[in-house]
Amino acid sequence: MNMLKKLLVLLVVLTAPSLAMAQPANPAPTPVTKEVAAPVVATPAAVTPVSPAAEAAPAAAAAPKSMDGSLPGYTPMRPNYEDSVGMPKPKEIDFQEQFSDNGQYAKWINNAILLPIITIISLFVLGLLLWVIVRFNRRANPVPSKTTHNT
Repeated sequence: MNMLKKLLVLLVVLTAPSLAMAQPANPAPTPVTKEVAAPVVATPAAVTPVSPAAEAAPAAAAAPKSMDGSLPGYTPMRPNYEDSVGMPKPKEIDFQEQFSDNGQYAKWINNAILLPIITIISLFVLGLLLWVIVRFNRRANPVPSKTTHNT
């Protein structure tokens, strides 16, 4: 029981910094306007209560509905794989077509350097695994050693 308490305290201590550094949710974007208006300060006497239905009615009437009605003003793109930039091609395995120098360099780094390194490491690990399977199978070593503690 004492060990369980120590583990729980250790878990809390290790996760506390990540919880403290968590960021709040992003605020809603503010609309960009061309005119800069002076700030309006309302006095308590000038504030009149407005019902939520009356407040939402003009906004709902002004915003167009999407095709499925979920988001106002949103119309999904139709996939056009032949001449669209950025759309994935059918059965595409590599990166998308790159148009910037940095993108072409990143694609070259991936294809010419990283993939061969990954392939060599994977084949080395596979070779070690096969060697261990063959070397230490039950037929090659029917009576295992009884030594312990490096004696």
